[in-house]
Amino acid sequence: MVKKWSGYRLPNYLNQFQRTVYCAAIDWKREHICEEAGFCLQKKGSEYVRQYNDALIPDNMWWQWKVPPMIYEGIREGVEQMQQSDYGYTFHNYAYHVASSQTACVNFFFPLLMHDAADDLLRPLAPEGFDHIDRTMLYHGFQFEYGAVKEYAGREGILGDCWHGTGTDADLVVAYRDAEGHSCLWMLEFKLTEERFTKCGAASSAYNKTKHLCRSNGMAELTARPDRCHYHSYCHFRYWDIMQRHADFFQGTCDADGCPFSGGINQLWRNQLLAFAIEDAGYFHRVDCAVVLHPGNTKLLPVLADYERLIGHHDGTASSASRRRFSRFTYLDFLHHPLIGCDAGLSAWRQWMQQVYAIRS
Repeated sequence: MVKKWSGYRLPNYLNQFQRTVYCAAIDWKREHICEEAGFCLQKKGSEYVRQYNDALIPDNMWWQWKVPPMIYEGIREGVEQMQQSDYGYTFHNYAYHVASSQTACVNFFFPLLMHDAADDLLRPLAPEGFDHIDRTMLYHGFQFEYGAVKEYAGREGILGDCWHGTGTDADLVVAYRDAEGHSCLWMLEFKLTEERFTKCGAASSAYNKTKHLCRSNGMAELTARPDRCHYHSYCHFRYWDIMQRHADFFQGTCDADGCPFSGGINQLWRNQLLAFAIEDAGYFHRVDCAVVLHPGNTKLLPVLADYERLIGHHDGTASSASRRRFSRFTYLDFLHHPLIGCDAGLSAWRQWMQQVYAIRS
């Protein structure tokens, strides 16, 4: 259902933070793209009716752009060139939504990664030992929607979970060299207005006839008996095979009954397993993970806190390896870098990001 919020036609389920970001992005859309609202079809009885939404760009206007129209003008040509390379990314279904997290990720990181001072811009937040971006890898050292390393493991991906266009991937990866010259990878999960991380699909799947095992088996039991997991026994995903090799990474505490990975932690867990799998296969010397959040998005913080407890970040048991392998930031951690204020192009981009995505210092 769509509700009109003081001149904005938006879904009525949005929270205050989401409405703030949506309205800011819609204001920019109306001024620079179009004033018309897009629509989606919603079934009412036996018919489908149009539900207009100001956050959607009308689909009859998509043909005008080679890339999503919400891409920042200062990088549009560069993104178009990237899309023509072997490392272009596939647009999500909602890439033409003003609050597309995928498009926001490109808007946020493409200017930083393509800048001459990219190494210095990333170094304060990059993994331990970061020396420089490896421009010989991927697209000038990075890639959006890094797709489960299919190039290494075939159609099913390195985790075995690539089915019909789905599977575990990273919103962005950055290839870099550490101080000793090793080839390493930094995997980043980027969130804009999402209220949750992706949950386990098997825990609610109609094909899973043994859901009671999800509730009655904890992490230790499933690691010892992975056949109790639908993804392992039925889908033949490799999650628990990798987990058995790296169970000591998850050395903290967990309050969940049953499998701790059935809820929102699942996405963070799969990303970490992807990192381990890439590393185990020898494709990169080390692979680290991070989550980058909008500073106003507090809905994801409880799940992040649960995951950090699970890997021992907050109870004093975390090894240096677990602290190094996972970290979280807000946009401001990147935007407050002093070099941005000294560069006219980056200053203009930062101001645009703050305006369009309602980023408050």
